[in-house]
Amino acid sequence: MQKIVFLSMLIGMFNGICLAQYPGDAACRQNPLWIEMMNQEGVIFSDAVQAFEIYYSVHPKPQTENERFRSSQPQQIKVQRDTLAFEYKKFMRWQQKMKAFVKPDGRVMNSDERLALWQEQLKSRK
Repeated sequence: MQKIVFLSMLIGMFNGICLAQYPGDAACRQNPLWIEMMNQEGVIFSDAVQAFEIYYSVHPKPQTENERFRSSQPQQIKVQRDTLAFEYKKFMRWQQKMKAFVKPDGRVMNSDERLALWQEQLKSRK
C-alpha cells in the first residue's frame, strides 16, 4: 500500500514539474515568452517553438525588409508593428540552429555539451 501511495505521489510531482515549466497558452498569447525561453539553458525545444507559434497565432508576424520598404505606410506605424521583428528573425535562426542539439529528453544542449560534442566529433575524424 505504501508503495502505491509513494508511486502516485512521485508521478504527481513529476507531472507538476513538467507542467510548471510550460507557461500555458494564455500567457503565451499575451506575451512573447519565447524570447526568454530561447535564452534559457536547458529549455525544452518543443515548448519554446509552441510558445512562439501560439504568440503569432493571435499577433501579426513582422514584415520582411522588402515588405517594409515597399509599403507606403507612415514610418511611425511601421515601427509600432515591427517592434519584435529582430527577435522574430533571431528565433527563426535559433530554431534552425538548435534542432541539431536537442537531446532525447527534448531539452536543448547547453554550450558546454555542444562543445564536448564538437570535440568528440573532431577526435573521431582523426
